[in-house]
Parts: sequence; C-alpha cells; structure tokens
Amino acid sequence: MKSKYSLEKLDSFLTNYPIILEIYSKKEVLRLYENWHTNNGVFFHDYLWLLFNKAILKNGDIFQASNDESLFYQNAFFLYNCMAHFRREEGGSIEEINKFHRLSHKVYIEEAKNDKIGIKQEIALIPHPRCEYANSLSKKRYSINNFFDECKIASEVCTLNSGCGCSITKVAKRDKNGDLIRELNTKKTNEFKEPKGCAFSLLSIIISFTVLIYSILY
Repeated sequence: MKSKYSLEKLDSFLTNYPIILEIYSKKEVLRLYENWHTNNGVFFHDYLWLLFNKAILKNGDIFQASNDESLFYQNAFFLYNCMAHFRREEGGSIEEINKFHRLSHKVYIEEAKNDKIGIKQEIALIPHPRCEYANSLSKKRYSINNFFDECKIASEVCTLNSGCGCSITKVAKRDKNGDLIRELNTKKTNEFKEPKGCAFSLLSIIISFTVLIYSILY
C-alpha cells in the first residue's frame, strides 16, 4: 500500500478532498486526529480513512437536523467518489476502487428517484473514452428504476485498469415527437414527509455500516 500523505501534508489531503471540509471544520478534523492518535493510532492512512467514514455518518446526522435531501445526496455522492480516488492514490485494487464508484452511482440514482421536477427523466451514461464496455452502451437511455439491472459500470466488466471512470446523468424523457413527457401531478401530504426522511436516514446508516465494516477489515 502506498501513502503520499502525513500529518505535515494534511492540508494537501484536504485540498485534494475538499468534501471533508464541507462536513467538518478544520478544528474538528484536528480534534479527530488527536482522538485517533491518543487511542494508539499508528498508520496515518487509517486516520484519513476514518475521516471519510465519520464524514459519511455525520452527513446522515446533518440530514436528520436539516432535512435537506439535496445536500445529503450531494455530500454522499462526492464522499464515495473521493473514497474511490483515495484508494486509487494508495494503489488499491480495481475491485476496491469500483466498489466506491458504484456506491456513488447508487447515491445518484437514489437522488434521481426522488427528484420530482414534473418531467419524466432517464439516465444517460457518459463513458470513459477508454472503457470498451461503457462505450458499447453510450447511446442507450435507461429507466431510473432499472439502471443497475441493465448497466454494469463500476463492476467486474469494467475494462479500465485504474477503475471506473464513467459518469451518469439525468436527461429529460421525450416522446416520439420530441416533446417532454410530464409526470402526473401528485400532491404530497405532510403524513408522507416524516417516513421519507426516515428512509433517507436508513439509507445513510446502511451504506455507512457497509463502509465501516470494510474499514475495520482493511
């Protein structure tokens, strides 16, 4: 395992991964280091990985307090992408790198499922130019609900030796005449708002638990 960061180069890490300071203040980051070091922390890599994991958990706490779905998804998306890049920097396997890229794609899809803008949307794949698998699918459009059943980016079929480099994006769905297809106007009542928030919190906890288990086993 390679490591390019140390305590003296912490600012370099935070510059490369600014999402950490979107979740934590610099003072909190340093306090987490002191707690980690006091508890017999040895390898600086473990502290940086701890920062990512704790940031995921705190993102869930922030959502609980603010109910800001957009911010929750945005933070989660960037955190998982950054975790993939961090593992790439340290010489992680393709399987490890793709694991976190796929989590970021899943967060994007979950956001798309709940993005009610009044227009039906689909998912378009933006393939990495050197991924043969992804480029074979570049002109396809996917339903939001079936994307992961039909598209296997960031999995064992990825042909990049550095891990997934593809992106996905929402696009408006159109009929055969090229006109936008609108969603049915369904009003949401207050009784549905609280369970929805619980669902997002549950999503955060489940994914966070998966990553924390990985960090313990790593």
